Amino acid sequence: MTLNILDKVQDIMPHLTTAGSMAIGGAIGNTPVAGSILFVSATGTLAQDTGLTYDLTDQQLVLAAGTVGKPTLIWGDDTTGFYRPAANQLAVSISGVLAALFGAGTLPDSDQTLAVGRALIDERTTDRAHFSHRDMTGTAAHAVMQRSDGTTFLNAPTGQSIGLTIQNVNVISIEAAQITVSQRIKFVSGNEQTTVGAAGAASALPATPSKYFKFLDSAGTAYVIPGYLAA
Repeated sequence: MTLNILDKVQDIMPHLTTAGSMAIGGAIGNTPVAGSILFVSATGTLAQDTGLTYDLTDQQLVLAAGTVGKPTLIWGDDTTGFYRPAANQLAVSISGVLAALFGAGTLPDSDQTLAVGRALIDERTTDRAHFSHRDMTGTAAHAVMQRSDGTTFLNAPTGQSIGLTIQNVNVISIEAAQITVSQRIKFVSGNEQTTVGAAGAASALPATPSKYFKFLDSAGTAYVIPGYLAA
């Protein structure tokens, strides 16, 4: 576009009195605002938008706060993007629903999916939080799941195990058919009992155990411990 400077001086000069706000090529449709950024309107004239300004002092681009239904910073889809719910908060809206919040405030309560590196956090079952590896997306393939009431589950997919480790050494392994403990089991003080019966008085054991506890040692030898109903 070629501008005739002499013809446009009268358009430029009135707006130089407001810092950072200048129109070239046409009149502004409203009162100039300091730091306003001008756009070509649908009619071809320049117009300013107070929702997008530039702070000359701090050299910052300033956006309007926006809302969850109409976030300020978007990419085509006008219901998905970033907005500012309140002071010191930054939020992400997806399809007009609060999906993520940075800063103190009302936490999101919607079914969303977040993938970071190889970590996957999602809602594969309604109103529950799941954590898993990115490759474990099945409804029963998560590692940890928590309900809204706080009930928490550790989980492994079919054919895999749950391990408890110390310094990456497996101490307890839980599989569908068995539990393997690689260290001795110790009962802490207060749970140890060496006598049976009321007030520690020994009483005769039933003739037949009611349950049996079977375990294997490291060599694979099976042992059976009889269990009796407590007096």
